[in-house]
Amino acid sequence: MAAIIYENKICPALPGETVLDTLLRHGVSISFSCKRGVCQACLLKCERGEVTEAAVYGLKASWQNQGYFLSCQCPATSALTVSPAEDRPAVFRYTVAGKTWLAPSIVQLMLRPISGAETMKCVAGQHLNLQIDNLSRTYSIANVSAEDHLLELHIKVLADGAFSQHLVTDVDVGSEVRVQGPMGNCSYSADIDNMDILCLGIGVGLAPLLGVIRDALRKGHERKISLLHGVRDQGGVYAVDELDALCRQHPNFTYQIAVLEAVTTEQAALQSTRAVTGDIYQLFASQLQEPSRTAVFLCGSASFVAKMQKQLFFRGVRRSAIFVDALQAS
Repeated sequence: MAAIIYENKICPALPGETVLDTLLRHGVSISFSCKRGVCQACLLKCERGEVTEAAVYGLKASWQNQGYFLSCQCPATSALTVSPAEDRPAVFRYTVAGKTWLAPSIVQLMLRPISGAETMKCVAGQHLNLQIDNLSRTYSIANVSAEDHLLELHIKVLADGAFSQHLVTDVDVGSEVRVQGPMGNCSYSADIDNMDILCLGIGVGLAPLLGVIRDALRKGHERKISLLHGVRDQGGVYAVDELDALCRQHPNFTYQIAVLEAVTTEQAALQSTRAVTGDIYQLFASQLQEPSRTAVFLCGSASFVAKMQKQLFFRGVRRSAIFVDALQAS
């Protein structure tokens, strides 16, 4: 039986456990959120032993060189001596500046730093850990940072979601929260100036995509920018007015909404003229005109991201030109 040693505490592992699971079961206080290797909240440093390749996937090279790894992605199958990561993303204090319903089950949260010293430096499309009381979840940044340093998050409210229900019922404008980050590379950069941009997302996966689109247009991206937003039904459609305005202002930007379930006659009157009934997995191909010269931003559930990545590979999109942000239920 393998044992994980954390600050001189020996923690025997059970079959099938990760390093994070083992430490938590033994009462060790470790930060974590998504348990999928996305949020990076569970980052630890390996002092002795070998971690798996999956445990360092997505981490920047400087972190890997220092022995940092994702404890939620590392099987506890061999003896390891680990310690807290010193270079983990910082935690900042923010207050809720606004809480607005964008759709029947989607809330926009606007956060303002308590002071200049508490401002997190980030770019649109990155993600952060939002901490409220003893709960923490990962959300993507939808806006381009401005002078007021507001952060815009889009949160799917689930009937059985512990975090989102707590947010709706117990968190008001003026409430203090904490954010840890930023993390991720699902953001616009000059490296793709000479490429088309295709943004594919489902549900609130629109949030980081909206941030990327806003940033690319603000920086004068000249090649084609396309967005395909997939929703289950008409209730998931939002941000239509802003997207329509961006289309009018920027001829190189187009977008379409893929509605999985056919709309009723009553809903049709409310439906955007850009919405079509269909499956995003089938409709995206019409948007991909030059695969080798297209950068794809892919945001949604982990299963959506994995399935769409495969389809993009098969159609000739370069692996290095795919930027992903996998969301978690909350």
